[in-house]
Amino acid sequence: MDETSGENVELTEDKSLPQLQNDFHAASRNWRRQINNLNYQLVNDRNIELLEKGSQALIRLMRELTEAQERLDKTLESEMERITVFGRFETMSQETNQILKEVGAVICDLKKIDDDRCSMASSKYSRKSGKSKSSRHSTMSTASSTRQRRLDLEEELACLKAKMSMVKVKEDLDIANRRALEQIEEKKIEIEREEKRVREQIEMATEKYEISKELAEKKARINACKRFEEE
Repeated sequence: MDETSGENVELTEDKSLPQLQNDFHAASRNWRRQINNLNYQLVNDRNIELLEKGSQALIRLMRELTEAQERLDKTLESEMERITVFGRFETMSQETNQILKEVGAVICDLKKIDDDRCSMASSKYSRKSGKSKSSRHSTMSTASSTRQRRLDLEEELACLKAKMSMVKVKEDLDIANRRALEQIEEKKIEIEREEKRVREQIEMATEKYEISKELAEKKARINACKRFEEE
């Protein structure tokens, strides 16, 4: 169920806005398809190899989605559109972090179950071989203990690798999110400056209008006085 093909998002420069929007939507669809695949594997397959491959595929698609979002953000002129796209991207990032966390936990559990089975099989074999000579029993017991320690270490190593993989993905997503937030903050500052400038222009225009109105009234009164004097 690991599906990494489908709509390929081209990473070319100098694209038009519609092309960049299509790239983002295509990356989103690929990402959603892989999220659904992983959810299916968590419920039905629960196969360590498939889950690991599915996680790596999702990480790769999330990077493509991040790149598509960054290129689109640089091209969009509307601040509201930028905020909308980033909000959608942020939701997808959170969903990615959550499912990778779940997959990592399931992989650790599955490996522990496999190790327990191996340990039980080794224990049964040790009990059967206990009927042989005591020296042979002692040797096999020591080997079984050594094997168990190795299995425990391998389990811990697998869990640490899964955690490191999730930490790396989270770091990449956090960097992309911080960069997007910084861009939004910069745009907000620009909007605030523009809003202040427009308001100042409106105030100046209003003030000029009031002065012009007062001047017109004064001139009208002066002209009326002149006509009265002439009469």
